[in-house]
Amino acid sequence: MGFNRLADAAIDSRNPRTAMREIPTGVITRGEAVSFVAFSALLFIFSSAMLSQICFWLSFPVLGFLFLYSYTKRFTWFSHIILGLAISLVPMAVWVAVTGAISFRIVLLSLALLCYISGFDVLYACQDADFDRREGLYSIPAIFGIDKALNIASLLHIISILCLISLYRAFSLSPVYLVFVGIIAFLFVIEHRLVRPTEIKEINISFYYVNSIISVLVFVATLSGALLRNIS
Repeated sequence: MGFNRLADAAIDSRNPRTAMREIPTGVITRGEAVSFVAFSALLFIFSSAMLSQICFWLSFPVLGFLFLYSYTKRFTWFSHIILGLAISLVPMAVWVAVTGAISFRIVLLSLALLCYISGFDVLYACQDADFDRREGLYSIPAIFGIDKALNIASLLHIISILCLISLYRAFSLSPVYLVFVGIIAFLFVIEHRLVRPTEIKEINISFYYVNSIISVLVFVATLSGALLRNIS
C-alpha cells in the first residue's frame, strides 16, 4: 500500500476524492514513504529467508509483482485482476512456507480470494470512472461503463463463492463451513445492492462495513471448518 501511494501520488493530487491523502497534502513526505516501503520490503525478504531458502528466493518475484500492480492502471483494464492476483498470492505463499510445496487445493482458495478482491476493486473504481477517462487511465468502469462494471463485479463474486464452496470437499471441511459460506454469499448480495449506478457514494459503506465483515468471515469459515472436521 505504501508503494501504491508513492506511485499514485501525482494522480491522487489531481483527483478530488484522493487529494487529501497524506502524500499529496505533505502530511507524509515522499522520503518518509520511501523509507517505510524500503524497510518493510527488507523485513519481508529477511522474514522469508528465516522460513526457508525457497521462501527467500520467491520473496523477490512476489515483491516485484506487488509493485508492478501499482502501474497497471496506466496501460490495462486488467489492473483489477492483477490486484486480485497479487493478494491471492498470500494463501499460496503461506502454504509454501508451511509445507515447502504447492497444492491444487490451496489454488482454489487463492482463486476465491482473487475474484473476491478483483470484484470489489471493480466496484470501488466506479467512484473514479469519469476521472479515469479524463486522465487516460484504464479501469473497467472507465472503459465499459458503470452498468457493465457492476455486472462484471457480480460475476467475479459468483466465481469467488463457487471456489469457496469447492473448498468444502477439497479439504474435507465440516458442514459448519458451508453455513459461513452461505452468510458470505448473502453479504455479497447486500454489497451489490448497496452499490448501484445511481448510488455510487454507497461504495464507502460497502467497503468499510460489508467488505470487512466478509474478510473476517472467510477466515472464520475456514478455521471452524478445519477445527470441527478434526474434532469429528
